[in-house]
Amino acid sequence: MINQPNILLIGYSGQIGSFLFPLLQSIGNLKVFENSEWIFISFADLEKKLDKIRPNIIVNTLAYTNVNNAENDKEKALFLNATFPEIISNWCFKNQSLLIHYSTDYVFSGKGNIPKKETSKPNPLNFYGLTKLQGEKSIRDSGTNSIILRCSWIYSLSHNSFLKTMLAKMKSEEVLRVVNDQIGTPTSARWVAKTTQELITKKMQLNGCTLINCIPSGYCSWYTFSINIFEVLKSKGYQLKTKSIMPITSDKLSQGALRPKNSRLDNSKLNSILNYKIQDWCLLLDEELEKI
Repeated sequence: MINQPNILLIGYSGQIGSFLFPLLQSIGNLKVFENSEWIFISFADLEKKLDKIRPNIIVNTLAYTNVNNAENDKEKALFLNATFPEIISNWCFKNQSLLIHYSTDYVFSGKGNIPKKETSKPNPLNFYGLTKLQGEKSIRDSGTNSIILRCSWIYSLSHNSFLKTMLAKMKSEEVLRVVNDQIGTPTSARWVAKTTQELITKKMQLNGCTLINCIPSGYCSWYTFSINIFEVLKSKGYQLKTKSIMPITSDKLSQGALRPKNSRLDNSKLNSILNYKIQDWCLLLDEELEKI
């Protein structure tokens, strides 16, 4: 019998982590800790913890994701998104362990309308995007075998997300106003977790850092995303208070941080690795809403 790998899942209670938990249990000896144990952990304590666990694979979903708050809470955002991945990746390099890490479309400026490839030049608009880019660079510079999955517009029914917010608003507000000039790909956290499991079990031949855009197929605006949510719910017979959804531009919102208007990512590399046609985002949304 082939020994199962020791897997450490960091951030198991988050959007992606909560779906990863049962999937990783099925392919290895899984270890998890409360998120609070990782916050501002010292380099020495982190090394001791990892030395004790001796994971063959580390899956890191822990991140500072509040884009607006990151502009002021810079120390915490920088630690979780940049310093923490640096420490982990250096340990993985020394111990020949695989690191799986998650990044974001926010590493780009959002100019133009062409989907960004893995080779496109990043240029973040906000501090959150800057820290995530620094995390990517730290992992790449460590030389460890790693997979960085760039995701966009992640949603779930279980955690705070655009989908969960829209569901609440559609039950309580007659008119919704949603941004129509930011374009990206709504991405199910459940789908990201499943895709992560597939990539791990494929046992890809890695040589250093492999960057992959991890999104379903297709693009839309937040406005179109909300329309799809509304129409699917209505087709299922849900009683909603919302009567109309109005498109607005980004400048009509009061936000603490700039958002990229073009969040399109090219998923052709992922499509080639998985060797099958990746589902469209709206089909995945239908599947997710079936679970309400």
